[in-house]
Amino acid sequence: MDRAAADNWFAKSAIEMACWDIQGKEAGKPVYELLGGAVRPLPITCRFSMGAYPLERARQRAGELVEEGFTTIKVKVGTDIEEDVARVAAVREVIGPHRDW
Repeated sequence: MDRAAADNWFAKSAIEMACWDIQGKEAGKPVYELLGGAVRPLPITCRFSMGAYPLERARQRAGELVEEGFTTIKVKVGTDIEEDVARVAAVREVIGPHRDW
């Protein structure tokens, strides 16, 4: 897969999700059970999915979404791991501890 989708993390992610879905259907179980079970007592509904923006744009966009009233923000990852960690930390800092992501 690395050769077929070199540097295309979003394509790899889609393929991986499809593989997990197939495994879940074959096992007759939801994917979260294949991954070890639920880690939160309630499901989280995604209200907004933020792209893998550069760090400062991610901060800005997170602030805009909070101002617009979003309470759940999905942050895309899959670029450089250090950039991903920095982006997620920056968004968490902006949105605060009382919102989900």
